[in-house]
Amino acid sequence: MYDFEYHKPTALADATKALGGTDAKALAGGMTFIPVLKQRLAQPSAVVDLSGLGLTGISLEGNSLVIKAMTTHREVATSPVVAKAIPALAHLAGHIGDRQVRYRGTIGGSLANNDPSACYPSAVLALGATIKTTKRSLKADEFFQGMFTTALEPDELITEISFPIPAKAAYEKFPNPASRYATVGGRRRHVQTLHPPRHPQRHQLIARLAGQPPQPLIL
Repeated sequence: MYDFEYHKPTALADATKALGGTDAKALAGGMTFIPVLKQRLAQPSAVVDLSGLGLTGISLEGNSLVIKAMTTHREVATSPVVAKAIPALAHLAGHIGDRQVRYRGTIGGSLANNDPSACYPSAVLALGATIKTTKRSLKADEFFQGMFTTALEPDELITEISFPIPAKAAYEKFPNPASRYATVGGRRRHVQTLHPPRHPQRHQLIARLAGQPPQPLIL
């Protein structure tokens, strides 16, 4: 591991300011970033720890489920709010990695990393979620731009993810036996639409595949 400056801000403005420096990187749960640092595959000038920003919590806002960026996989998996609103999302979070990963890894960190084998990107795409940042709101199709690549700017942070509540949803994956990453994972949602008027109960089936680079696929 190379030397770097360590920052733990308590305000978003301070965090984004620290990230504006040359080669500074944000630290969420660290499930990918810490091993990368240990193996000297990255050499940031500064590491900005986001754990002091208070970006945790799960709530319902109208017909949307809102999850703050630093909410852990375990918190999503065990949340009664998630279980009632989108039970498939709770199921997904409960099968990410192992217990240690679920206690430390965060939804925002997973999305910002955009590993094509991760579970959350396919869920965000399939459910038509919106990623809210310190600068803007991005639809999932705009946010993901390729393998380990997103629309985030260097000094931009995810603050929360807003999921429209579907009529039905499901997620299944073929996990790697060691890492439990998705070799192939699929999520689908069933939503009622009101158009055309002659078919008020018409349904639309939307599916996404994880584990297929360069990014989750739309079927």
